[in-house]
Amino acid sequence: RLGIWLVRGLIQGLPLAANALVWTTFYAGLVRRSGRALGADLPPASSPAHPARRAALLGGVALLGVLGCNLLPADFSLGAQLHSVADAPTPSPAIPPSATPIPEIAFRDVPTTQDEVHVQHILVADEALAKQIKDQLDKGADFAALAAQYSTDTSNKDKGGDLGWFAPTAKGGPMVQEFSDAAFALTKPGQISAPVKSQFGWHIIRLIERGPQPLSQTDLDKAKSIAFDNWLKKEKD
Repeated sequence: RLGIWLVRGLIQGLPLAANALVWTTFYAGLVRRSGRALGADLPPASSPAHPARRAALLGGVALLGVLGCNLLPADFSLGAQLHSVADAPTPSPAIPPSATPIPEIAFRDVPTTQDEVHVQHILVADEALAKQIKDQLDKGADFAALAAQYSTDTSNKDKGGDLGWFAPTAKGGPMVQEFSDAAFALTKPGQISAPVKSQFGWHIIRLIERGPQPLSQTDLDKAKSIAFDNWLKKEKD
C-alpha cells in the first residue's frame, strides 16, 4: 500500500514538481552567473553536476515521496486541485450597459434654485373678523398671539401660524392660487397682507423671509426633463 500511495503522490504531484523544476533551473542559472562574476567556474545550470541542480533534484524526489505518503484521503488530489485552478477560465470583466449620453447643453439653463417665501398666516371664517385682526396688527399686536387666539388652522395656530418655505403655485408650490399670489406680492420681511379670500376662508399673511432656495431632487428632475424635451424638439425642428 505504501507503494501505491507513493505512485499516487508521484502522479498527482507531477505538475507541482515540474513547476518547481523550472524555477530551480532559473535560480541555478542565477547562481552560475553570480559564480562567474566572482571568478568561479560552475557547470551549466541544466547539468546534473551543478550543485544547486543536484540539490533541487534530490529535494524534488523527497517532495514527491512526502506527497505520496501524505495524500492518503481518497477524495483529495493535489494534482487535480492544481489543474482545476490552472484550467479555470478567466472571468470576463463586466461590461457596463451602454448609455446614450445626453448633451450638457440641454441642461445648461436649468436652474438649481427658485424664489420661495417663508410666511405665517391667520385663517378665519369671515371677512369682518379678518379686518378686525388686521387693524390690531397694524397697531402693533403680536402676530403669533393673534394666530393662537383666532386662527382656525389647527395645524399651525400654536406655532405662530408658520407655514414654512414654499414655491409659487405656478411652479408646483402647494398653496392655492389666491394664497400664493398674495404671499408672493409681499417683498419685505414683516410685511402683512390685506385679508385674502380662498376656498378655506379669509387669510392674513405675514412675510418672514424670502429668497432663493435649492430645488428638491424631484423638482430638479422635473425641470431637467422639461428642458430635455424642449431641447430635443428644437433639434428635430
